[in-house]
Amino acid sequence: RTLRDEGVVRKEERDKLRWALLAKIESCYGRVKLLRGVFDAGFCFGLLYPISNIVAGVSIAGAMSVDDPDNEPVPAASFPKRRKTDVIGDMHQRSLNGLVAFLAALFPYLTEPKAMWYLNKEELDPLVAARLIIQHRGMEQSFGFKSDTTAAAVELALRCAAAAAQHPCPKQFASAWKLLSHFLGSVATVLSGPCVTFDRFQSAEIIDILLKKHQPSDFSLEKSWDLASCRLLKLSPDLFGEVMGFPERSTMRRMLLATIHGYYLQALARLPKEKLRSQYHHSLL
Repeated sequence: RTLRDEGVVRKEERDKLRWALLAKIESCYGRVKLLRGVFDAGFCFGLLYPISNIVAGVSIAGAMSVDDPDNEPVPAASFPKRRKTDVIGDMHQRSLNGLVAFLAALFPYLTEPKAMWYLNKEELDPLVAARLIIQHRGMEQSFGFKSDTTAAAVELALRCAAAAAQHPCPKQFASAWKLLSHFLGSVATVLSGPCVTFDRFQSAEIIDILLKKHQPSDFSLEKSWDLASCRLLKLSPDLFGEVMGFPERSTMRRMLLATIHGYYLQALARLPKEKLRSQYHHSLL
């Protein structure tokens, strides 16, 4: 019989998740006070809490449009001037697209409905959702939070998120977070609070970090994971029970199919090319 793909979610359930997330995203934007440029630069995804990510995103856009006072090229990640584009689509939907893309890029075989499910449970917090996925999959010992591989994966996930949200400069967006990752404790302190009132002093502190003459070239994720772990600990015990009951068989099925596909590729690589085309391909089917 045909195996049912448990990753398929009914349209009604998907729509319910989507509207719940959009309502939370709208609430996040509503809690950011006096913030110019929110609707074309600030998104809920990044290395901090969603509201802080919105403000950091606007500061990143500010750094991308700042000229060097000596008429020299802007240092750091060589930020170009941000293109003046019209807002494309609804900002809430763009943030949602970016949040889902971040998790999907970071975790292979994670379906869109399941990514939305985790984001809904974790109040849109992308790194807390990532921590919970790691815990849920039993990856705590093998994930390598501080490894170069994880750093590269997080950088790629940020670029994918920015592209999905139609950010004008996804590469520079990810590069800016790479720079901020080395000062995340300070940035989190500046942007702390249940409601964020954006002012030029907060923005100036973040922009100063982005425009430093000597910048590290790597990602520093230790502080971001530590902060995410602290936020995760604030969850109620009931949530952990609910998460652990969430089915993972569809994920395992996709992983096994990919593993089998990998074995086929290895076998193909060992076979003689001339016989593969004329003889062996029949048995491989």
